[in-house]
Amino acid sequence: MINEPPPTTVAGEPASPQPRTTPLPRRARASRRHVRAVLSTAGPIVFLPPTLAVADRDVTLFGIPALAVYIFSAWLIGIILIAFASRGEPAD
Repeated sequence: MINEPPPTTVAGEPASPQPRTTPLPRRARASRRHVRAVLSTAGPIVFLPPTLAVADRDVTLFGIPALAVYIFSAWLIGIILIAFASRGEPAD
């Protein structure tokens, strides 16, 4: 161990240390579990026919029917919320 150079990346820049992940406290894990449970229940509800009927109007947004905007917006928001809810969780 005589003055070894720091590890480098392919580009020749010094490699950054890996971020340390600390386990979440028990309360935070339980809270995230509840958030994921709510998202798992609410996700399918926004795609049920009575809920879709709310957005089924003769209105367009930039030429796109309101129902299509609703469906794809709900889908994207669901993905984003699930990503934030599962952030920092260890993989199984």
